[in-house]
Amino acid sequence: MDELRPVQVLLIEDNPADVVLVKEAINANKLPVEMVHYADGSLALEHLAAGRIRPTVILLDLNLGERDGLQLLADIRSDPRFAHIHVAILTSSEFYKDREASFRNGADRYVVKPQNLRDFISGIGSAMKGMLDDVTEHHPAGV
Repeated sequence: MDELRPVQVLLIEDNPADVVLVKEAINANKLPVEMVHYADGSLALEHLAAGRIRPTVILLDLNLGERDGLQLLADIRSDPRFAHIHVAILTSSEFYKDREASFRNGADRYVVKPQNLRDFISGIGSAMKGMLDDVTEHHPAGV
């Protein structure tokens, strides 16, 4: 990736340890990302709808404590203002039904969280690089 303006990535994740690991993966891979984090999916959607955040990419956990990630994905995809946002599911679920439901509800990618630290950092870093390549291919200014 060339010198680009950082891409705003919205991470909706309620597990603090996974938030730290995603930040570590971004830093370790020197990705041009400005990360915004919400543990509460409803609040993230509210701020997204109000224009307080303008992500290019959303990393969405399926298993949020207060709200189902699939329902949140469906809510995001039902709003035409957010059609351009690349949404990746970031989950520990390897179940085919979860993967299928995610794509049916509009996910662009489905990334299973690796179980060990080294694999998590490299795997999430690789997935993020792929997402950023997809985004910058269509939006060269990084937005």
